[in-house]
Amino acid sequence: MESAGDQPGWLRGLSDPGVGHALACMHGRAGEPWTAESLAREAGMSRATFARRFGALIGQPPIDYLTGCRMQQAAEQLVAGKRSVAQVARGLGYRSEWAFRQAFSRRFGLPPLRFAKQARAGMALATGKP
Repeated sequence: MESAGDQPGWLRGLSDPGVGHALACMHGRAGEPWTAESLAREAGMSRATFARRFGALIGQPPIDYLTGCRMQQAAEQLVAGKRSVAQVARGLGYRSEWAFRQAFSRRFGLPPLRFAKQARAGMALATGKP
């Protein structure tokens, strides 16, 4: 029987010093123009070794994970409502607001502003605050 520690995922990736460092870079500096090669350098590995180890530990390729990380940060920033879509897009490394909107809509099934509005409405219902 497999334990949760045997399943690919973020926590498992943290157990590896190189992959854990790359994860910290992605989360802490999501707006940088990361590539598999630059992440591998951060991890102190060849690109092929890094991609293989990252995939085995996390369960997806590094750039797919990075995109998910960026989208999660984008969602949080948009729901907070302190930055425009363009500001969020630029801050997370997107050169084009259109490309960001497309990636966001693919991830969440809604355009960024509609997502943020619905999320805030749901939070207001949950807390009883308008």
